[in-house]
Amino acid sequence: MNPASYDTGTSSEALRRSDSAESTPQRHDLIVEGMTCASCVARVERSIRRIDGVRDVAVNLATGRARVLAALGVAQSALVERVERAGYTAHAPAVDAPNERRREAAALRRRVGVALPAAVLVLVLAMGPMLLPALHDLTMRFAVAVAVTQLLATLVVIVAGWRFFRAAWRNARHLSADMNTLVAVGTGAAFLYSMVMMVRDPAALHALYFDTVAVVIGLVLLGRWLEARALDRTGAALDALRTLSLPIAHRLDADGAVVDLPADFLRTGDRILVRPGERLAADGVVEEGWSAVDESTMTGEPMPVEKIAGAHVLAGTLNGTGALTVRVERAGEETALAAVTHAVEDAQASKPPVQRLADRIASIFVPIVMALALVTAACWMVAGAEIDTALLRAVAVLVIACPCALGLAVPTAVIAVTGNAAQRGITFRTAEAIERAARVTAVALDKTGTVTIGKPRLAALHALDGDSANLLQLAAALEARSEHPIARAVVDAARERGVESFGAVEGFHAEPGVGVEGIVEGVPVRIRRAASGEADRVDGADGGTAVALERNGELLGVLVVRDTVRPESAAAIAALHTLGLRTAMLTGDAESAARPVAEGLGLELHAGLLPREKGEMVKRMQAEGAIVAMVGDGVNDTVALAGADLGVAMGAGSDLAIGAADITLLGGRIERLPEALLLARRTMRVIRWNFVWAFGYNIVGIPLATLGLLDPMIAGAAMALSSVSVVTNSLRLRKGGK
Repeated sequence: MNPASYDTGTSSEALRRSDSAESTPQRHDLIVEGMTCASCVARVERSIRRIDGVRDVAVNLATGRARVLAALGVAQSALVERVERAGYTAHAPAVDAPNERRREAAALRRRVGVALPAAVLVLVLAMGPMLLPALHDLTMRFAVAVAVTQLLATLVVIVAGWRFFRAAWRNARHLSADMNTLVAVGTGAAFLYSMVMMVRDPAALHALYFDTVAVVIGLVLLGRWLEARALDRTGAALDALRTLSLPIAHRLDADGAVVDLPADFLRTGDRILVRPGERLAADGVVEEGWSAVDESTMTGEPMPVEKIAGAHVLAGTLNGTGALTVRVERAGEETALAAVTHAVEDAQASKPPVQRLADRIASIFVPIVMALALVTAACWMVAGAEIDTALLRAVAVLVIACPCALGLAVPTAVIAVTGNAAQRGITFRTAEAIERAARVTAVALDKTGTVTIGKPRLAALHALDGDSANLLQLAAALEARSEHPIARAVVDAARERGVESFGAVEGFHAEPGVGVEGIVEGVPVRIRRAASGEADRVDGADGGTAVALERNGELLGVLVVRDTVRPESAAAIAALHTLGLRTAMLTGDAESAARPVAEGLGLELHAGLLPREKGEMVKRMQAEGAIVAMVGDGVNDTVALAGADLGVAMGAGSDLAIGAADITLLGGRIERLPEALLLARRTMRVIRWNFVWAFGYNIVGIPLATLGLLDPMIAGAAMALSSVSVVTNSLRLRKGGK
């Protein structure tokens, strides 16, 4: 019995992919500094897209990263130059990316440390004389208060707030505007107006707005600092993945000597020593030793897994108390850990459609707000207001409208959920996959290797003479010479039951599709597919493959081999039903073998399907109005995975194709499927609430500001609070928050 060959229907697709490999664009990653809102993102993307050969650009405000796909002739230096021409700075990502974020947070903390105390003091000096009428006659004290407030406000502008003015000037040179422009124009106008009024009347403290300037800059910087701290937390999971790579490995030379060298220098075939308590430096196979390895970082499995000779191990997992000798299969960027890390990075750098919509809105939002501020000032002046009143109203409009929260609404949520998902053994390939997963209404599942283990096992046997042990030993003697999955199941069952010696076999012969035969200890023995009447003699034959064993032409007994359902499948599919999803099983197996599995799990059944017919079934479900997620282990499911709205791969931890599907469930754990879909739904719910926070402040605040009902200081506090609200809301996803 030779293994059956399957028509996967993917030959032409694989050929097309191979043919297009040479035209695959080169990827460049950049750190872009100076971006503060979605308008900045839009400008950087537009600038880079003007370069010939650039095919795609994705800039992430939350991480400060730009991912560029371009033709091979496009140099990274050209991208950096283009970003700088747009008014920002760019450089290649540093190895210590977490430290970069912390340095930015520390710099903001220092500026906040200058701005906030000074702002509070300015506010006290400005408001004190007005609140205490007895001080109105003390002109000298007024003059002193004015001088001190002017000096403190100048300190805040130069030391803490100069970054806003520098960025605004850079934007002006490029005929553009962003959040920095709003802050700079608003506070700059108030500062200059106050300076002019101070010269005209040194004691006119009531007509000065130094307190507004200092408080607004202080609050905006406070919001930026809180954002930086929160964003550092959202990237913690990805940072943790990066730190799992062991920098030094212990290679065993041919003479047994141990040589310490960087893990990146390991090559396939090297033998390494893994000491107790160390993380593995590469993917490989255990050659010697015994230990329990904590694989939770890769598979999400909380219990350590026993590893003996022949067991597979993964880079980044933690060795227990035993020493292991491992032969390297994959090292460096080829490990499963590297694949997972890159998949998470790609997801965080990509954008779902909702983010692209937010970017487009933000790109036109700032010019509209600036025009609205001018109209507000003009209307108040036409209505008879003093210039200082009109200016104050315009400043309030500029400050409340800063679109910082809008730019953070989506990327902070995506970063938080992808980090959380990676720790659970779930990788989202792109942010768009998260959005599509949230809209799924139907799930189609492959049978073998998805809802079942994918490895046939001996389910039952019946010996006519009652000697089951002899029946199993004879069957194992023949099947030990075959490579068929049924043969392996019989041999494994014999060994599990303590049968070590199967007996000598002569004249072994396998006839494809018919069976195997040979002489076992001088007696002719044959194994063939059992007839229906013979299979009926065995309890539990439904859903399995029955084979009959004959000795000297006489039926000796029947064995049933069946692919067993994963222990976690029932709970996983029940969870899908709880989410209100339609579930169906698409399988190439015969209906008789698949029906018991489908009925036992409550799945709609479509059996006997060729690979392309699976794809057609997915299209039929889509035509009925369903948004379909296809779940499979890859080989016979390629067409269906490609045609589904969402492709979900059952990825083994050592699979180098991790991340090829929209979602990969590491370790092939199907119970992670409802977790992934639920995380996606929660993420989109959080994003919607983020937009409520981002737009809500503007929708309420801008009309109040134009009507003169919102002071610039209150506007600054509200603007900062909107950004902090968005980031805090997103951080709930780090723990799967609802």
